[in-house]
Amino acid sequence: MNIVDVWRNVSERIGFYTKETRHDIPDVPGIYAWLVPLWIYDEKNLENYIKIINGIFFYDPQNEARPSREVDAKFNWDSVRVCLEKHPRSPLTEDLQESWQKVMQDEKAKEIFAQALMEASLLMPPLYVGKTDSLSTRYLQHTKGSGREAGDFHSRFTSFSKDLKLQLNVDDLLFVAIRTDSPTNQIFREYKLNKLLERLVMSFSCPPFSMR
Repeated sequence: MNIVDVWRNVSERIGFYTKETRHDIPDVPGIYAWLVPLWIYDEKNLENYIKIINGIFFYDPQNEARPSREVDAKFNWDSVRVCLEKHPRSPLTEDLQESWQKVMQDEKAKEIFAQALMEASLLMPPLYVGKTDSLSTRYLQHTKGSGREAGDFHSRFTSFSKDLKLQLNVDDLLFVAIRTDSPTNQIFREYKLNKLLERLVMSFSCPPFSMR
């Protein structure tokens, strides 16, 4: 098979699900990711909207209050402790702000833009990446906070969302699932390809809510 032919029928193996379509999630093995949906969380203040979205990706499991580290630089007899703290860089410009305000003031333009922005959620980095023997079961575990690993993500995201005053639950996120069942299921199990796939995708995408 020519590897680029994967894209000809990829829609047969990949799905995008919300709480309204959760019953369509297949009960099959696969890998999955949680993405933040790009709702217009603050139409009046673009700067605040950008801070909200950026803030989600600044989650730090070691220091939830602020992503920071203290580093000791050692010399011969002394050491200097340096505190490093991550801050988002806002792309906000006057032109961008004017364009945003113009669109938000036109109801039809805002409706069209909101749909395109929501679809662009697929271009966002994943918040969490995982593998499972049942995509439908794992969805329920994450949204209900049951099971050790699934419950950890649920509690981490729910707590952090409240700190951001975002009012987002796990089931408000976008669940993206790629099925890895038959006819390749036996090979996937034999070589533990799901585990390899999960580890590689996590290494590439660096999902903030997946523990390293």
